Amino acid sequence: MTIVDRNVPNYHNYANKLDKNFLKITKDSFVIPKWGALNFNLHVPPGTNDANLKGSVKVTIQSEDIPDHTFTVNLSRAEGKTGTYESDTHRLDYATVGFETFTTNIPEAFRGQVATVTFELENPNDETTVYVDDIKAKSVHLKFGNNPKGEAKEEARYEDKPYSDNKFAENLLVERPQYTLSYNGTTKTANWASWQMNKSWNFAVPKVGGIQRSDGYQDNTLPQGFTSGVAPSIYKNAQVDGVKYDLGHLTPHRERQRTQKDATAVGLLSNIVPQQSFNNQREWARIENYTKRLVDEGKEVYIIAGTHEIKKDGEGNNLKLPETNGVVDIPANLWKVMLVLDSPGQGVADVTTNNYAVGFYLENRQYTQPNKGQKVKLNDHVKTVNEIEALTGYDFFSNIPSDIQEKIEDKIVKFDDKNKPIEIIG
Repeated sequence: MTIVDRNVPNYHNYANKLDKNFLKITKDSFVIPKWGALNFNLHVPPGTNDANLKGSVKVTIQSEDIPDHTFTVNLSRAEGKTGTYESDTHRLDYATVGFETFTTNIPEAFRGQVATVTFELENPNDETTVYVDDIKAKSVHLKFGNNPKGEAKEEARYEDKPYSDNKFAENLLVERPQYTLSYNGTTKTANWASWQMNKSWNFAVPKVGGIQRSDGYQDNTLPQGFTSGVAPSIYKNAQVDGVKYDLGHLTPHRERQRTQKDATAVGLLSNIVPQQSFNNQREWARIENYTKRLVDEGKEVYIIAGTHEIKKDGEGNNLKLPETNGVVDIPANLWKVMLVLDSPGQGVADVTTNNYAVGFYLENRQYTQPNKGQKVKLNDHVKTVNEIEALTGYDFFSNIPSDIQEKIEDKIVKFDDKNKPIEIIG
C-alpha cells in the first residue's frame, strides 16, 4: 500500500491519507459521465481494539448551481446480516484489512457537469486514520462495457424514479461494490449481472469467521415498484407445472466469500432468478468450477451472466413464481460469458487476439436425471460469445476494439470428459 506524500509533484497517483491533522481532500474537478455511480476505495486500519474506527467520512459531490450530493461512511464495522444490508453499505468490512469499494448513485443533474468530490473526516479521535484511493465514476465490473443491446445499442442506466415512471424500467443499472446488474422491473429479475473475479474476492477476512450462505431476501434498495411482490417466501419449495426451482444466483455466493457483507450482497433477490434445481446444482455448478480453475491459475475473469426469453405454459402465457398469482417470470434460458485475462489489473489496452472469451448457454430445464451416474459435459453447453450475442442481442465486452473483440469472441473452448479445458479453437 502506497501512502500519499503531498510534497511529491505527482502525489495524485497515490492514496490520500486523512487523519486529525489533515481532515479534508478534494479530487481535481472532472466532468461527470453520462452514466455510472461514484466508486471509491477506503482503507481504515483498526489498530488495537478498533481504536481507529471512530468518526465518519463525508463524501460530497459539488457542482455550480446544483445542490450538493453527500454520502457518509461510518467508521464502524458492518454487521453482515440480511436485515442490516442497507445500513452496512455505509459501514466498514474489508476496509479494515485492505481497500474496500463504496458506491453511491450520482443524481442526474450532475451528468455532463464539471464537479469536484470532497472527502472529509468528521469526529475522529487521535488514532483515526483513513486512506482514500481510486475515485472514479465507473464500476470495475463494467470495465469492458455496459452490454449495449440491439441496433439502438441501448445500455442500462440508473434513474431514481418509481417503476411506473422510469425510463429504464426494464433496464435499470444497479451498481454495487460486489457486482452490477441490469434489472428488469417487469420480469422482476435481472437481465444480467456483471462482475470481476480474481483471487482477491475469494477468501474470508480474519476475525470474521465462517462466511454464511444467504438463501435470498428482499431487496429494498431499488426505486419504488421495481421489486413489488418479490419476497423470499415465493422461492420456498418453489414449483411450477411440476418443475422445482432453486434460487439461482447470477453472481454466485462461491465467488463472493471475502466477507459476510459481500456474501449478503449476492443474496439479494435482485441477483437471483428461478432456476431449475438440478440445472442449478449440476450444469451451472460445473461452469462455476471452470471459473474457479481459471482463478486458481492466477487469471482474472470478467463474467456476465443472464437470462433469455420467458418460459410459457400450454396457452402461451408467461410462467411465473409463485405458481398462483405469480410476479416473477421464469426465464426459458440462462447464459454466461467470460473474458479471460492473463493476470489481475489488466485493462482494455492489454487485451490482444491472444486472449479469449468463452460462452455457455443452457435451457432452464433439467438436463440429467439425479442418481443415475450421468456426467455433466460442459462441451454440450459451450458456445462462442458471438453466438450468444446473436441469440440475446447484447454486445459484450464492447469497450475492446472491434477487430480484437470479434476474434476473441469467436474462439471456443473444448473440454475433456472431466470438464478440464484441453483446447482453445479460433
